[in-house]
Amino acid sequence: MLQRFLFILAVCSSLAAYAQNDRIDTVWVEPYKSVSYQAFFKTLNINSRPYSEYIQGFEFEWGNTYELVVQVTVLENPPMDGSSIEYKLLEVLEKNSVPQAYTFQLSLHHEVYLGPPMDGEETSPFKLIEPGLFSYFDDVEMVIPEEKMAEFEAFLKKKIDRKGIFHFDDGGRIVFENFK
Repeated sequence: MLQRFLFILAVCSSLAAYAQNDRIDTVWVEPYKSVSYQAFFKTLNINSRPYSEYIQGFEFEWGNTYELVVQVTVLENPPMDGSSIEYKLLEVLEKNSVPQAYTFQLSLHHEVYLGPPMDGEETSPFKLIEPGLFSYFDDVEMVIPEEKMAEFEAFLKKKIDRKGIFHFDDGGRIVFENFK
C-alpha cells in the first residue's frame, strides 16, 4: 500500500515538472496598469505589454517604474480566465518615480463586468470621491481638471469605452489630459 502511494506521488511530481517551464529573467514594469479583456482585470505592463495582474511578492505603486528580477513560470495548461505566465519577485533592482510630464494612454471602460448588472450591482469603475476626483477600478485616483469636466461627464453618460491620455501629479494620482 505504501509503495503504491509513493509510486503515485512520484508520477504526480513528474507530471508537475512537465506542466510548467521556469526561468529567471529581468523585467521592466511601466508606471501604470492596463485594463485587459474588456475590464475583467487590471494588468501590470511588463516590458511594455500587459501580462499579469500581479507579481507574487511585489507591491506595485502607480507612478513608478521598476526593474525587477523575477522567476517566470510559463504554464502549459493555464486557467481559461488567467495568464499563461506567472511571475515571482526575486529582487527589486530599481524603483524610479516618473516625472509629471510623463504621459501615457489608458483604456477607459465604462463597466466593471461584462453582461447585465445583477440586482443593485455597481457596474461603473468610476466612483466619485469629490467633484473632479474619481477612483478608477478602486485602484488609482483620477483627477479631472475643471476645464475637462464637461467632456468627461459626457463620456460617462454615453457609457462607451474610450482611450484617455494621462499624466501623474505629485501625489501618485493620474490626471486626465484628453481623449484619444
